[in-house]
Amino acid sequence: MVWCVAALFVAAAGASAQGQRAAQAGATTPERKLTVERAFMVANGSMVQVRFTVPPAKTTQWIPVDQKDTYLVDEATGEKFFVMNLVRIGPAAQVRVPKGGGSSYMIIDNAHEHLKPGARVTVVIGDLKQEHVTVADQ
Repeated sequence: MVWCVAALFVAAAGASAQGQRAAQAGATTPERKLTVERAFMVANGSMVQVRFTVPPAKTTQWIPVDQKDTYLVDEATGEKFFVMNLVRIGPAAQVRVPKGGGSSYMIIDNAHEHLKPGARVTVVIGDLKQEHVTVADQ
């Protein structure tokens, strides 16, 4: 009799766990969202600093700084601007964000000063992006 009751509890628990997994699989996961706090000119317009917040994740996140993954796009011209890469230091960006999420930054190369204050850009960081960000003057 005890074995029979124990078997029913185990079967019920297994069915409950399967139901929860199925519900989780069918449920939509909250969308990961990039929030750009500010984009502004620095170094007399030869660079653009972008401050942004990334959502919390299950593990520490590494901001991709490869040119194909992280850049700004001028919405008027379609021209792409990439993270400045300094020879002795490396990418001019905070590349590690704690798993709790938080603020970070990157510095974009604008050496030819094609971007001007007031320009509207799209910020792309890996699979996250935010459109219609206005570049401010220092």
